[in-house]
Amino acid sequence: MEEAAGSLPPLFFGTFQLRGEEASRATQQAMELGYRAIDTASIYRNEEDIAMGLAASGVRREDVFITSKLAPNEQGYSKAMSALTSSLQRLNTSYLDLYLIHWPGAAKTPLESPANKRLRLESWQALEDALKLGMIRRAGVSNFCVRHLQELLACSELVPCVNQVELHPACFQEELLRFCEAHKVQVQAYSPLGSPAGVQSLLSNADVLRASKEEGVSAAQVLIRWAMQTCGSAVARSSNEQRLAENLETTQVFEHDESTDTQGNRLVTKYCWDPSGVA
Repeated sequence: MEEAAGSLPPLFFGTFQLRGEEASRATQQAMELGYRAIDTASIYRNEEDIAMGLAASGVRREDVFITSKLAPNEQGYSKAMSALTSSLQRLNTSYLDLYLIHWPGAAKTPLESPANKRLRLESWQALEDALKLGMIRRAGVSNFCVRHLQELLACSELVPCVNQVELHPACFQEELLRFCEAHKVQVQAYSPLGSPAGVQSLLSNADVLRASKEEGVSAAQVLIRWAMQTCGSAVARSSNEQRLAENLETTQVFEHDESTDTQGNRLVTKYCWDPSGVA
């Protein structure tokens, strides 16, 4: 099978729930601090705001790795091609470095419906064609379970370059990690601190606090570093300039990566979307 080209930067500036002036300002700050990878999605409704922040930062487009995603209500070949074109326009760019199918299911479609499989495979065909047209440089997926990946690989010569999923010490998806490694699909961690429902439990985890004390860094930095160690790339969101800088420091501040090992916790506590019920 053909593999989608290229590895991912280790840390992305995440933009979920950031909109308007806050999104533009945070994007500009992130670029000025040294971030060179940004993650958004059409469903976040902030692509135009991000484009404004990128322009204000003065960083050249070719120096920034931009990811966006196809929403559940955009599944299907024609809708996917139209959605990608719209994302390019909103982001004021002629190409995306990475484009993901955001979710294995389609909007307003019962979870058990076989239409979910048909539509996501049509969407993947659209991404394959977008690669050939130069509209995107890499194609991938998000929130796909092992069986969703198996179905895709059985129907396509193109291997997704990434599967972006919830991953943190309380949600260590070992089977999925093994499958992706075997098929050369890079896993990318989102919500490394958990969603709002899980942030405090993760930040107060005994192993996390031990690593934080040993390394002289914050608990948040331990969790982000854990995600980067586990799968190679993570998406971390903040609109606070100090936290943005702190998150970026995780690529440099750790001297002994083994001390950030919190893998003794093998629970699978999902704080975010759960795709396991999607046919």
